[in-house]
Amino acid sequence: MLKKIMRSIAILAIMVIFPGCANDSTVNGDNKDLPKGSDSKVPVVVTFNPMKEFVKAIGKDKVHITTMIPTGMVPHNFKPRKEELSHLKAAKLFVYNGMEIGEWVDETLENINNKDLIVVEASKGVEFLQNPETKAGKYYGNYDPYTWLSLKNAQIASKDIKEALVKIDPKNKDYYEKNYDDFSADLDNLYTEYKRRFSQVSKKVVLTGHPAFAYLCREFGLEQVSIENYISKSVPLKEEINKLSKYFKDNSIKVVLVENGENIDILNALERDVGIEVKTTYCMEKGQSDKSYIDSMRINLDNIYASLAK
Repeated sequence: MLKKIMRSIAILAIMVIFPGCANDSTVNGDNKDLPKGSDSKVPVVVTFNPMKEFVKAIGKDKVHITTMIPTGMVPHNFKPRKEELSHLKAAKLFVYNGMEIGEWVDETLENINNKDLIVVEASKGVEFLQNPETKAGKYYGNYDPYTWLSLKNAQIASKDIKEALVKIDPKNKDYYEKNYDDFSADLDNLYTEYKRRFSQVSKKVVLTGHPAFAYLCREFGLEQVSIENYISKSVPLKEEINKLSKYFKDNSIKVVLVENGENIDILNALERDVGIEVKTTYCMEKGQSDKSYIDSMRINLDNIYASLAK
């Protein structure tokens, strides 16, 4: 009798120490389709950082995000390697912008054999703008790819991501719904605040280096003018510098917006000669660990407003 009791105690101890020996349905409860593990986070693959920002805003600590395209690589030139394909095979959700990549997406999704993968095209439902006549056209084709730099477009993308996460992980539905509601409210508040502020300025032309803000400008009745063709040259011609200087003076341009990390040597020279001020914007293709999507967009909007108010 004593031996039977001791054997029962031993079996119980093994079950406590190694819970995986129990029935799988009791380990993860309603979340049994998610990867086994102590946190059971939803495995999500995104193409690049802007998509990661949206997933982070909605999924927070319930998701594990893998980014496919390395920082600094032109997205259109990207081709997934074996490692990226293995992430997609194990993922539950894949989020891509829809215009930042080539033809590899459809082909890749057909070949990875992941029938449970939910795919979100973040630019779906967006009214596309024509691509500005810059060198970016070599990479992105006919349409402007910077859809995520728009508060309204961000709501479209984040809602689709929220619905996908709810479908994948229904037991945390309330969590994803609340995060989306909070994020959407932040976007609405930013839109309302800057709609009011932009309506109070007479200038409507936003001068930028890289032409990334056409969708944002459209929302607020502004016009984006890019000088990327001037500042991207390592040795600009003297007549080009003079032409740019004249443009600043004739149009009372006091502020130029440049992307974080953009070459601004020519602007530094003009800053002394013409008295312009250079302000930084964030396109979010390069992740900023200390800035969320809302943080980056507020800086962008602050600096756009400052360029119009001076």
